Amino acid sequence: MRNLTAMTLIETIIANPMDGLVLLTGCDKTVPAGLMATLLTDLPTIVASAGPMLNGYYHGEQSASGVHLWKNRELLAAGKITEDELMVRSCAAQPSAGHCMSMGTASTLNSMAEALGLTLPGASAIPAPMAERAHYSYRAGVESVAMVLDDRRPSTFVTRQSFLNAVAANAAIGGSTNAVV
Repeated sequence: MRNLTAMTLIETIIANPMDGLVLLTGCDKTVPAGLMATLLTDLPTIVASAGPMLNGYYHGEQSASGVHLWKNRELLAAGKITEDELMVRSCAAQPSAGHCMSMGTASTLNSMAEALGLTLPGASAIPAPMAERAHYSYRAGVESVAMVLDDRRPSTFVTRQSFLNAVAANAAIGGSTNAVV
C-alpha cells in the first residue's frame, strides 16, 4: 500500500506543474509514501502531518488506539462484551482527531521526517486537536514559500548523515521497526 500510494503521489506531482509542496500526511501509510515521493521528486517540500490524537482513557486506565481496538474485537468475538460496549471502548481509545498516539509507524515516521529536516522542528509531537497544530500548519505554509524562493530541495539538505541521524533518533525513541522498511 505504501509503495502504491508513493507511486500515485509521484505521478500526481510530476503531472502537475508545481514549484513546491506542503505534503499533508497522517497515518502509517501516508507518511512513508509521502517521504518517498518527496525524496524522489526533489521539489521544495515541507511535510505537515495531522499530528497524534490525544491519549484515551477507559474507566481511568489508558486505552491506546491500536492495541485496545484489537483486544476489544477479541472480547466481542468471545461474547465477553456487547457491540454497544465495543463502540464505547473504541471511542475511548480514539478520543480525538489524529493518527495513533503510540510510538507506532505513524509517530515514528513523523519523527523520522523531522529528523531528516523535512518538517519544522517539534512538529511530530504536537497533538492534532491542539491550537499549536493550526499555528504549525500556518508556519509550514510560510516555510514552503521560502523553500521555493530559495530553491531548497530535499537533495540540498537530506544527506547520508541525515539518514544516520534518523537511524539514531529512531533508536533513541524506541520507534517502530517499520522505519527500516
